[in-house]
Amino acid sequence: MKDLRLLSPKMVRMALVICTMAVLSVPSYGANRPLSSRQQTNGAATRRAFSGVVDNANHWTVRVESGDEEIAFGVIVSTDGYIVTKASQLHDDLEVRLSNDRKLPADYVGYHPEHDLALLKIEAKGLDAVEWQEESDPAVGRWVVTPDQQGAPRAVGVVSVKRREIPEVKVRGVLGIRLDEPNDSATVREVFPDSAADQCGLRPGDVIQRVNEIDISTREGLIGTIAEFNPGDRVAVKVQREGKVLNLEATLTHPFGDFLSRIAMQNQMGGALSERRTGFPFVIQHDSVLKPEECGGPLVDLSGKAIGINIARAGRTESYAIPDDIVRQAIDELLTGNYPPPQVRLAGFTVPQSRNEPSPTGGE
Repeated sequence: MKDLRLLSPKMVRMALVICTMAVLSVPSYGANRPLSSRQQTNGAATRRAFSGVVDNANHWTVRVESGDEEIAFGVIVSTDGYIVTKASQLHDDLEVRLSNDRKLPADYVGYHPEHDLALLKIEAKGLDAVEWQEESDPAVGRWVVTPDQQGAPRAVGVVSVKRREIPEVKVRGVLGIRLDEPNDSATVREVFPDSAADQCGLRPGDVIQRVNEIDISTREGLIGTIAEFNPGDRVAVKVQREGKVLNLEATLTHPFGDFLSRIAMQNQMGGALSERRTGFPFVIQHDSVLKPEECGGPLVDLSGKAIGINIARAGRTESYAIPDDIVRQAIDELLTGNYPPPQVRLAGFTVPQSRNEPSPTGGE
């Protein structure tokens, strides 16, 4: 396929129209079949068509690992080993895998909480560093590409919303029960109709003993545990009922109604979302499908230059990138040494519950 960097936006749009007409002309006998990878926007064939765009970007894209786990992408921002990535994805014992498959230990040297960016340092010289676009933001509808370390891009999409603020918010999932007052156990007093608890089979009198891998021994312990989950999250609930132990599974709902609960579940059906996906002063929204551990790396346009850093997967077809001018300013601030790393690694981003927020159990 022809290198897409050589095509004008008008030619790209015309090609898409032709492809769409061809798809519409396919007989309807396959209408109920799933799309093949060649027909998907983010399928292998589509991504291969953009391989030439990321020839250079692959070299300054890295993978951040902890043990044998890939936890984030990152971007090399200086030839002497400074790397920027997504802070809330990080754990202990950090290592960076370069495009040549070389793996080096990384020091966590800076944290910019406003943008959820972390600055890492590896002992290396002569690295290929990011090439920033340094122009105006891409227009809505423009192609954007997420590089991998080699070969085809990791994801392809288009800009869907121009630069905007994403306000800080934490909506907590709701189980939909009322608990007995004594705090020496988490005993269900009432199950609200059509709630997550009702759907999974919880009954009044059940004593909740565990949520996922967390043991529950008090009323407040259950409330605090459920508060850590989002609408649409599935949780395993271990209960004691009339001397028997039951294992149930509940899909938490939205505190403000069924419609928002359905939206939350649909978003989760597309895969896991980033733990921190709100509270950004400026982002560009695009529709590339990314995993949370694929955030932290560069987002490039058809010139192959970086227009920002992917910072969150926020929905089924919603990903956010911090614009390159904001990233460059944050890097300058991180290099001053005035933004030390957190004492405790971030496992996500939460906001303290206010008195006006609904109880995460769905009761009082």
